[in-house]
Amino acid sequence: MWDVVVIGAGIEGSSAAWMVARDEKISGENTLLLDQFSLPHSRGSSGGQCRVIRFAYSEDYYAAMMKEAYELWLHIEEVTETTLYRKTGMLWVEQHPTTLINEAQQHMKQLGMKFTSLPPAQLKTDFPMLSYPDDYSAFIDHDAGLLMAEKAVQSIQDLFKSHGGKIYDGIQVLEILPGDIIQLKTTKGVLKTRRVIIAAGPWTSKLIKPLGIHLPLETLAINVCYWKEKRPGWYSLDTGFPSVVEHESPSKNWTIYSTPCYEYPGLMKMCSHDGTKVDPDQRDLEISSDGDIKLISSYIKKHFPGLEDTPSIVERCMYTVTPDRDFILDRHPRWRNIVIGAGFSGHGFKLAPVVGKLLSELVLDKTPSYRMDPFKMARFFPQKVFPNMAMSQSHKGEDRVWDVIVVGAGIEGSSTAWHLAKSGQRTLQIEQFPLPHSRGSSHGQSRIIRKAYEEDYFVNMMKEAYQIWFDIEKESGVQVYRKTGLLCLERHPAKEVESVQRNLIKHGMKYRRLTIDELRKEYPMLNYPDNCQVVMDYEAGLLKANKALGTIQNLFRKHGGTIYDGEKVTEIIPGSIVHVRTSMGVHKARSVVLTVGPWASQVLKPLGLHLPLKTVAINVCYWKEKHPGWYSADNNFPTFIDALPSGHIYGIPCNEYPGLMKVCLHKGTEMDPDYRDSQLSNTWDIDHLSAYIRQHFPGLEDKPSVVERCMYTVTPDEQFILDRHPRWDNVIIGAGFSGTGFKLAPVVGKVLSELVMKKKLSYSLEPFRIARFFPVKSVL
Repeated sequence: MWDVVVIGAGIEGSSAAWMVARDEKISGENTLLLDQFSLPHSRGSSGGQCRVIRFAYSEDYYAAMMKEAYELWLHIEEVTETTLYRKTGMLWVEQHPTTLINEAQQHMKQLGMKFTSLPPAQLKTDFPMLSYPDDYSAFIDHDAGLLMAEKAVQSIQDLFKSHGGKIYDGIQVLEILPGDIIQLKTTKGVLKTRRVIIAAGPWTSKLIKPLGIHLPLETLAINVCYWKEKRPGWYSLDTGFPSVVEHESPSKNWTIYSTPCYEYPGLMKMCSHDGTKVDPDQRDLEISSDGDIKLISSYIKKHFPGLEDTPSIVERCMYTVTPDRDFILDRHPRWRNIVIGAGFSGHGFKLAPVVGKLLSELVLDKTPSYRMDPFKMARFFPQKVFPNMAMSQSHKGEDRVWDVIVVGAGIEGSSTAWHLAKSGQRTLQIEQFPLPHSRGSSHGQSRIIRKAYEEDYFVNMMKEAYQIWFDIEKESGVQVYRKTGLLCLERHPAKEVESVQRNLIKHGMKYRRLTIDELRKEYPMLNYPDNCQVVMDYEAGLLKANKALGTIQNLFRKHGGTIYDGEKVTEIIPGSIVHVRTSMGVHKARSVVLTVGPWASQVLKPLGLHLPLKTVAINVCYWKEKHPGWYSADNNFPTFIDALPSGHIYGIPCNEYPGLMKVCLHKGTEMDPDYRDSQLSNTWDIDHLSAYIRQHFPGLEDKPSVVERCMYTVTPDEQFILDRHPRWDNVIIGAGFSGTGFKLAPVVGKVLSELVMKKKLSYSLEPFRIARFFPVKSVL
């Protein structure tokens, strides 16, 4: 569940998302910016290298807004340390009577902005490379200049992400279902949010018409033309030539504007601010007219004698205009939690920070910083009566019955959901926290992956797990596995190491038994006693945990799966159709899979299952190298597990934090998962690890540099629970992964999906049955 979703990651939508995310009342982590195309792209209205920025406006409200817009642009530059604004000045020329120039100068004077009037003679003196007749006057807006457009969009998106905001690109919104909770149907599933800002540029009409809003918006495509200098440097930014704007005919809103040679050396950009009406999905297909190019060519012959009159480069751009060329910044007249920003009419880029501020104020129910009358939708409709709006049901589709609902979007639940979706099951996955999050057992940068197990069945399952991880990498194009090898360590008589070696031999795995002398020779940065027994699992390594989880969730969506996050399950009502009651409503399915990690006991007890599950929290510690690179994955240092009687200690080489090695104790403090950090107050495990580091890792500092938190659920025998509910066979349970389940998740997901679909099981589930904890068959 998102607090705010912004549709459209152009300059206006990105600015709005940034303003929302930095608001003190909103968590940036609950703000989502969506774009239908992969970012960055040039399909909308915010592409290209530069835009004109200016104070000079004939409308007083835009002039006032530009004053703050300049301040915000400078702030963005300072925070991001990126140059976005380059001062050039802007020459505004107009044929007598100079109505627009006079209005603009009046507003600039009121706001204390710098400008200089240029009568005809002065215009010819100061700009000999221009040729305007005596009935033209002009003025210079001294603080005008260029905005680096694509860089500006990226910088604002980076600021948005720095406040915790999330960007999903390549996801198209297909339908908006309004209500107190808005549902967004997309090409990757359904998203839920409390509020929406629609800033979709040329695609706005397509999104809002089904919401009953038929605004007089037109999408225009223009030719962006670059004209070669006859004399190098005449019209160059580097020689101080300004941007130039001329409003030829105010009654037609016909404008020609230019920017000095900058983007392409020796080429000046000059365009008409008028275009051809197009469907935004067929922009280049429909723009066949060269009338604007002929118009500009004629203009150049008359007024710019130092330019060739045939363009050297022609690119494409499109924007959406209103009849009065003023913006639309307003709430939906029926649903106040839907805000619309549209019709920026080719001059919204420079104002984007203030536009974003206003849209954020509207969506957060704040008082707008500027008067909004010029931007209200009502101005297009007589007597402020809107057309009849088709009613949309806020819970449209909620009566559907899913094939399967998977509760929990950690690695086990996500793997299960992915297998189900691949098998054609219509699958919904529900997660109580907004994704991604660090509240459960599947977050963090790394996990050990290994075939070195005492249990024969785990070794057998790991053989397939490796293959499925490779398949995941191949299908997604994302690397999630890094081979490092694993040292299995244990003091004599080393029963665990002996069992591990026997299983590696039995299953034909690549391994090596090291003597203590070989260990010391090959790893001189370690210090273990003479009675230490060592086996190397060569195929072991690390899994990039966060990336692996996100990749599997993306594959689930790719196969048609739907994820509802930020939605807590409050009750499960079993039956032939299972009802799953959540904080957002009720969902129905023929089967349900419960993979809720630390919350397993809370979810299972109302279903009559009182399993011996214990949730523990551990300190995940990172220790600094004294000698850079000694314990680095880049230098082939392996992972390790030391089987001590007091509890296993494991480590992962420096990888996620440069120069810091992860070393942890596989034992934790029992706690309530809803109060994880408040209950984790003692540091006994850190003290234990510090002593271990001093004894065995002389190249590490003995105080951790970083301490993070993780929790997992353990069973008494530290074996999984993979089983059906003993009373309702369409309720499937995956729990108690005991801190060792991540690497096995692809196979766990396969087995749980087989239980759902009542297929022949790929593995014996005897070690994982619920009945093993109860002396009699009935557990109810």
